[in-house]
Amino acid sequence: MSHDHSHDHDHGGTDQGRRQLLKSGLGLALTASGGFALNLAHMGAAAAQSASSDDYKALICLFMYGGNDQANTVVATNGGSWDRYRTLRGGSIGLLEPGSAGGLLPISPDNLAAFDNRGLTLGLHPALIQTRELFNQKKLAMVANVGPLIEPITPDEYRRLSRRFPDRLYSHNDQQSTWQTFSPEGSRSGWGGNLAGMLAEAYNPGAPFFSAISTGNSAAAWLTGNRVSPYSVPLTGQIGFVQTEMHLGDVHNGGRPLREILSISRSNDNLLAQTYSELYRRTLDYQQRMRSGLVNEQDSRLLAVPGIRGGGGANPLIEQLRMVSRIIASRQSLGVRRQVFFISLGGFDTHGGQKATQNRLLVQVDQALEHFVRQMQILGVEDQVTLFTASDFGRSMLTNGSGTDHGWGSHHFVVGGAVQGGRLYGQFPAFGRDVGHDVNGRLVPRYSVEQYAAALGRWFGLSDGQLLEALPNLRNFDARALTFMRA
Repeated sequence: MSHDHSHDHDHGGTDQGRRQLLKSGLGLALTASGGFALNLAHMGAAAAQSASSDDYKALICLFMYGGNDQANTVVATNGGSWDRYRTLRGGSIGLLEPGSAGGLLPISPDNLAAFDNRGLTLGLHPALIQTRELFNQKKLAMVANVGPLIEPITPDEYRRLSRRFPDRLYSHNDQQSTWQTFSPEGSRSGWGGNLAGMLAEAYNPGAPFFSAISTGNSAAAWLTGNRVSPYSVPLTGQIGFVQTEMHLGDVHNGGRPLREILSISRSNDNLLAQTYSELYRRTLDYQQRMRSGLVNEQDSRLLAVPGIRGGGGANPLIEQLRMVSRIIASRQSLGVRRQVFFISLGGFDTHGGQKATQNRLLVQVDQALEHFVRQMQILGVEDQVTLFTASDFGRSMLTNGSGTDHGWGSHHFVVGGAVQGGRLYGQFPAFGRDVGHDVNGRLVPRYSVEQYAAALGRWFGLSDGQLLEALPNLRNFDARALTFMRA
């Protein structure tokens, strides 16, 4: 299963190509681990402005690659839903009832009486201990039955094929891309990058490179927008042209040999060579800014990375969050007031051995959510940074023996001080094959990814017009249907 959605960009080597290059605002991105790559980052010429901590906001996407099983993450434990759950999932992957040893963790959303979920009772997966605490503390909200859609569709309309729905449902690569970009694999315009790009000129005029950031070596399509492209920072925090400097025989002088080469190229008669050398020079400058502006990894405000609860090495999600936290703590020196980040965890494709595998993975998610809240509190930005979950798709309500197959709609968490937590948003589906929003064991989403994104984007600072531009199918839905963010 491939998670890499990065692509090369080819450009002509003519003077005409140079003019097109300049007209389009094409820039050069360089991953912080070294190695050049062309991208569409807007190279703002304005000087970096001092970022006001009071006007800073960030979004963090936590993507669970493989398709997390929503039906064991949040379980309806009332009446017919619970009876059908026990019948269909049985002892192979079924979880124990709330109140029993190792059973589901009961939760009581504040707003059940306000709409059709009256009488609903819910339980969280037993691994989600801290998640339940965050929910009870009103720092976490749940959003039910979200998935990629083109337009609203009912289960009957899906059966009759009388409405449009996304291509290549149930395909990992295509649905990872569709969640992130609204199109199958190959799309290069993600909604996270588009949200950030809409605000980059106003909020990050001197630092567009730092608007959309991935950690580690992952290149997420979600971060690539029409105005910005991802900037990758390695978990080591070793910022700089490591590979390039080593090849040029000067590791310690901040790319001096490369700068000397570029100064020669700028005097070249070839206009395209001049343009490229200028873009490379700017890229060096940005790299130096990240290197000098990033807070030290020993900063006393940064929480340590714990081992995985129950045994195992360091939690990889928290390792990624620690780098994100370093960058957020450096926001003023970097000159940014709006940022989007992408972190991820793989392994959720649980066709077999689901019970043990999902437990192990959700323990890591659970720890990461709690770590995120504590860390943002320490940094003083709890109300300014919001984390949300995403995944390829949900999974089938039916078991194939020891696992589940690919689904469609799923449930997700939104976490942070700006979240109206302790509540359930959307209509929680009844459990059962061909019951409610289920078609042959798969949930038909009731709410679109665009609606989910719109709630986040509105809080982020986008106008209704900008949301319609960034989220192409939003005009087909009620843009204000999900209200889990505070104004």
